[in-house]
Amino acid sequence: MSSVWKGPLEMIDEFRWRIPSHYKQGMRADAVVVTDSEGLEVARDGEALEQLANSACSPGRSCSASAFPIAPSLSLIHISEPTRPY
Repeated sequence: MSSVWKGPLEMIDEFRWRIPSHYKQGMRADAVVVTDSEGLEVARDGEALEQLANSACSPGRSCSASAFPIAPSLSLIHISEPTRPY
């Protein structure tokens, strides 16, 4: 069963959106999704963004949790990147 994402998304640039660390208790860093607007709409209709936010709750995390969609399923692949300003 899928649900539509209702959490916060802040546009960083044309291809990156941030889920701020204040979204849910326990997030240790921001979560960032890298996709175009079409991919973002697909990601909003499901659990992918919530799962990305959950990955930012991992113990010991000191950098943002990032993800990008893979075709054709548009499921998100999680990656980590060094802490740096957006």
